[in-house]
Amino acid sequence: MSENWNSIQVPVVKTDLAAGTITYKDDDGKFVEVPVKLKVIANFQWKPDFGMRWAALQVEYEMYGKEHMPNAKLYSEICKILGGVVPVQFFYELFLNETGEKISKSKGNGHYC
Repeated sequence: MSENWNSIQVPVVKTDLAAGTITYKDDDGKFVEVPVKLKVIANFQWKPDFGMRWAALQVEYEMYGKEHMPNAKLYSEICKILGGVVPVQFFYELFLNETGEKISKSKGNGHYC
């Protein structure tokens, strides 16, 4: 990866599903091929990350909170573009712990599930 890479987002110009790589153009105009399956050296913004993981990890079933429902079509389209099969999807309203608090990774109380 380019040492001068400071972009938040770069367009993917090529995917190679067999090799598990993507290619992007860095700030210097050079094409850079990086693996995305075995070793994490590329991070995606959270919206494309869902679809990318579904495709790369061959996810068959995905549950998510209803706050993700507006983006589910985008996740699915990204998964399809990357050659993946869109998983069966279910959403849930809200889970509460034994004290009535919302179970949330950001609150750190997700271990109740």
